[in-house]
Amino acid sequence: MNKPILEQGTWWRTGFETAVVILGSAVIALNYYVLLQPNQILPPGLGGLLAFASRQFALPFDIVYFAVNIPLFLVGFRVVGLRFLMLSLAGTLAISVFLKLFSAMPGIHGLVLGTLVGGLLNGAAIAVILMCRGSTGGMDIVCVVLSRRYPRFSFGQLSFLLNTLVVLVSGAFLGWASMLATLIAIFLAGKGVDWVMAMRRPLAAR
Repeated sequence: MNKPILEQGTWWRTGFETAVVILGSAVIALNYYVLLQPNQILPPGLGGLLAFASRQFALPFDIVYFAVNIPLFLVGFRVVGLRFLMLSLAGTLAISVFLKLFSAMPGIHGLVLGTLVGGLLNGAAIAVILMCRGSTGGMDIVCVVLSRRYPRFSFGQLSFLLNTLVVLVSGAFLGWASMLATLIAIFLAGKGVDWVMAMRRPLAAR
C-alpha cells in the first residue's frame, strides 16, 4: 500500500488523519440516508447486506454494523498492522454513531441522482479514508487485505467483484430496478475510489 499523505511521528498528524476518517464516515452515513436508502439502493460491501438485513428483520443498523465488524478488525490487525486497526476502529465507530444521528434525515427521491451522485460520493469518501490508511470496516478491510496479497488488482476492482453478492441480494428481494441501480452505484463507487487515489499519487511523488 502507498504510504499515507502524512508521515507518522507527530500526534497532531495522527489526530488530523483520525479527523479525516471521522469526516469521511459522516459523509458515507449521510449519503446512505439522503441518497441511497430513499431510492432502494444498497450501499457497497458488507454495509449493503447489513442494511438489507436490518430493514428485513427490524434490527438496529448501527449496532449490527459495529458488531459484525469485530472479527474483521482482527484480520486487518494481523495483515496490515496496528495503525490500520486503530483508524479502522475509529472509522467504524464513527459511521455507527452517524448512522444513528442521521437516521431521521429526509431523503431525496430520484433514482438517477441517487445512483450517480450516491455512488461517486461513497467512492470519494472511502478513498479519502483509505489515503489516511484507515477504513470504515466491512468489505473495506477485506479489500485492503486482498490488495496487499494481489497488488495487480486495485481496491476499486476488488470492491466491485466482492460486491456482486450485494447486487444479487438487491435483485432477488428489492426488484430489478434496485439491482441495476445498486450495480451502477457500486461500480461508480469503485471507480471513485480509484480516481481519487490516482489523483493523490502524483502529489505524493512530489
